[in-house]
Amino acid sequence: MKLPSISISLEEKLSEFDNWITASIQQVTETETYRSELAKIGRILNSLGDATNEFESVQSCQPERMAIYCVAEVEKIISESDSIAESLKSAVDLLDSLISMLFLVTGKSDNNLKCQFPVYLFQSENRTVFPILRRTGGKINFEFEELGRVIKQERISKLIGDALVLREKYNGSIDLEAEAVWLLQGYINTILSGEGSTEQLWALGSCYFSLKNKSPDMENSLLAPIVAFKVRGSVAAQSGHLPEKILRRFMASWGLKSGVDFNIDDVIISGRDIQKGELIEAAADLHEDGDAVVDDLNSDPTKTRAYDFILPYKTPGWSPSIFVQSQFYAGDSGSVSHKVVDQTRASRILTRAKYPRAIFLEYLDGAGYYSSLRRDLKHMLEMPSTSDFIQIRSAHIKLRRALQLVGYLTPLDFVHELLINGGNLAEARKKLNTDGYSTEEVSRCYDFCVTEGLMHTESEKIRVSPRLLVNSRRLMLLDIIVIEGARTDIARGSVAVFVPGMGSKHGISFNTLGRSYQRHLSLIDSGAARFTLDVEWLNRQGLIQIRST
Repeated sequence: MKLPSISISLEEKLSEFDNWITASIQQVTETETYRSELAKIGRILNSLGDATNEFESVQSCQPERMAIYCVAEVEKIISESDSIAESLKSAVDLLDSLISMLFLVTGKSDNNLKCQFPVYLFQSENRTVFPILRRTGGKINFEFEELGRVIKQERISKLIGDALVLREKYNGSIDLEAEAVWLLQGYINTILSGEGSTEQLWALGSCYFSLKNKSPDMENSLLAPIVAFKVRGSVAAQSGHLPEKILRRFMASWGLKSGVDFNIDDVIISGRDIQKGELIEAAADLHEDGDAVVDDLNSDPTKTRAYDFILPYKTPGWSPSIFVQSQFYAGDSGSVSHKVVDQTRASRILTRAKYPRAIFLEYLDGAGYYSSLRRDLKHMLEMPSTSDFIQIRSAHIKLRRALQLVGYLTPLDFVHELLINGGNLAEARKKLNTDGYSTEEVSRCYDFCVTEGLMHTESEKIRVSPRLLVNSRRLMLLDIIVIEGARTDIARGSVAVFVPGMGSKHGISFNTLGRSYQRHLSLIDSGAARFTLDVEWLNRQGLIQIRST
């Protein structure tokens, strides 16, 4: 269904942004990284509990016994692995989790221990060597070598992991298990040195087993802050690409093909071979001052800009038309956000010089843009070259509308016309032409759908694949609200359904939506039950808002 264009003020754009914002995509405790780390820390504490009689006393926290039991736990996890590579990774991961937990509990850090541990070995152990893995002629060998004057945490884990994983393949005289216990014992001893460190570990362990015995499963709540603090950096790095994954999932649900219709990695736009005159012309076209950009690119003609999405990507018969940058900030990332704003103008001038018909969309979301980064949001939205902005909850409408404006037909929009026309291909083609799609584009989309198995002819009607059919039917409700709805203030005693993409208060009464849904789908088996299920699904996904008085 062809979605209408709209022109709204900056204030109205900001109001819509606030109304449909996704504050955060995921909490640290909801991630697989967190759950995996929590399981490892729990496993380690249970092993330490065996060594200390469930942390019976501070005196029970003996580094030697803890090292022996932790090495045994590492050997157990090695036995559960299917390959040497997996064994090494599992061993190192478990050792890293042990050491990181001790750091967090005691307030120590790798930055200090990497210098203090070699001193401990020299002064207290009178020994500074350890068996190092050496492969000669395809054979596993270990030789005593100096550890050096700086020993980082990751090296400790790697040395112990190598010794324990490969000791079965080693035929020499060195007792690698005993050496692993010695090194780990010394490292634990160094971490627990100093006033209060052992007491802090004992306090955690004692509380852990007290909770485990009195209120099973509550012990994980005690570990939650430790685990969250450890993994938050890696979770943040992973979360940075989640909005892009979500948008790719949306486009796939429209029937688009990854790597063909949309890119799966960033796309680089290079400044190489672009002439000064082209840059100045592009800057003028975008109503921007291009002098600084020209000087910048002239000083480094190899400079590049990356886009999270260019659409269509490599669709036959198309060249890139829509360029999308993704910025999601769940908190205050001011320095990064300011830099993005500064780079955007130059990036767009460079892109327009290379692609004269380029359209720029901003994929913006997150609580950071509601609060501390509000000024950056305004800058991005009020740039003359910003064609529109999309959020996670508005992408199904606003990105599809952008594709419609350039004449690009998605399988989902093709299916909408088939649904309205009872699967009649000729009538669907005719309506798509009326909506402004070229005959060639309609044929391209249809041929693609047939080739990909999204559609096939059955008894002179077009049958749509179940998955695409369900997604198309659900999203048709969004289109109906956009097309037939209006700016709505809810009357007392009524229920209305609102969608993004048309300002902050665009909606339709619930009853009117139901009648329109039935009218559009009257030639297929729909019914009130299906309508209710589709509305409930859209509401759960946050794609609509249902308000009543």
